[in-house]
Amino acid sequence: MAQPTESGDVVAAGSAIAGLMLVYMGSLSAGYSTYDPREKGAVRSSYQRRIWFAFTGLVLNALSIPFGLAAKALDNLCVLYAGLAFLVVGIVWLVVVAALTAREVR
Repeated sequence: MAQPTESGDVVAAGSAIAGLMLVYMGSLSAGYSTYDPREKGAVRSSYQRRIWFAFTGLVLNALSIPFGLAAKALDNLCVLYAGLAFLVVGIVWLVVVAALTAREVR
């Protein structure tokens, strides 16, 4: 059935990509905090939209972790595929978030 290294790869990749999203969220939060309180209202919606997109990506990638761990513990290929599905959707989400962020920079 599922090989332990394949399950471990899902856990490692999910953790790494979720970490990237968390760093991006920290960067957004730090950027938002640099605005003067009177200016924050003008940029709030842009920052909220980006941080919620990043949070969704973090959750998608983090969901692959318990599936990878369960696949390893149960030696179950179906559970591994579920973890891979979350990981693939999370990676696509990461690319979309990056593209949207790049598009906002003018």
